[in-house]
Amino acid sequence: MSCVATPALPASTPPAAPLYQQVAGHYRQAISTGALVPGDRMPSVRALMGLHTVSLSTALQACRELEAAGLLEARPRSGRSEEHTSELQSH
Repeated sequence: MSCVATPALPASTPPAAPLYQQVAGHYRQAISTGALVPGDRMPSVRALMGLHTVSLSTALQACRELEAAGLLEARPRSGRSEEHTSELQSH
């Protein structure tokens, strides 16, 4: 099951931004609007590639950016799950 209804990139991410930032921005917006809540599973990296028509390296870089921001938690052999932080909720 996909956690996000549409793969469209958010208007709040400038089109001139690198593609991985546009993809990460899509999920930041989904988290900030409550479309993704703590514990929800993110689409797999392969699913991200298909949903957003991006390469493996772009999908991985988007996930790494979200992990570095504390918004995702990678679980070995289980995929990634959304994880709220107070930093995001304050925006």
